[in-house]
This record gives sequence, structure tokens and C-alpha cells, in this order.
Amino acid sequence: MITSFGYVNGPPPDADVVIDVRDLSHDLTAPDAKAVKQKMTDLIGQGKTIAVGCNHGQHRAVALARDVSNETNTSVWHRDRRRTSTIQAPKASTALVNALKKLQRAGR
Repeated sequence: MITSFGYVNGPPPDADVVIDVRDLSHDLTAPDAKAVKQKMTDLIGQGKTIAVGCNHGQHRAVALARDVSNETNTSVWHRDRRRTSTIQAPKASTALVNALKKLQRAGR
């Protein structure tokens, strides 16, 4: 399990290892970011839970947690990430919504 969070929103969540990325470059292709990703991947391989935190828990920590969870097939939770107004539905949900709309139109 990987949790992203922001330090300004409270203490780090419970985890085996807390990684502070407040001083990390915003360029996640930079060598320092790649090193953090590798460290996180190694920890996941050891069965550790990770909390990765940046200032507000909106960008660096979220992106790192997402990338590593995708690479390691690990669950991820973004504690402090704000919801956006645009939600991308999975394809199956989109197909279901479209089918329901067709049924509604047909019933009129």
C-alpha cells in the first residue's frame, strides 16, 4: 500500500516507511526523482507500506505514488488530493451510462 499526503494537512499516515519529497524537483524524470521511485519500488518488494509526502499532497507525492503503484501493481490512496470537477469514468461505466441514456430516450 502506498499513501500520498501533504505535510500541511497533518501528520503522516501510519506506514512502515515515510518518504519526505518536499525538497524533490517537480521534474519526475530527474535523477533524484528516479532514485526515490526506485527506493519506493524496493520497499514495496520487501512488503513495506509507504507514505510519501510533499507540501500539500497534490502533485509530487501523488504522481510518485501513482507511478510506483502502477509499476508494482500496488494499491494507492491519496489522502489529501483534491477532487477535480471533471471525472474520467472507466470505459465500462461509460458504456453503461450510454446504454441507460438510450433506454431513457427510447421510453419517451
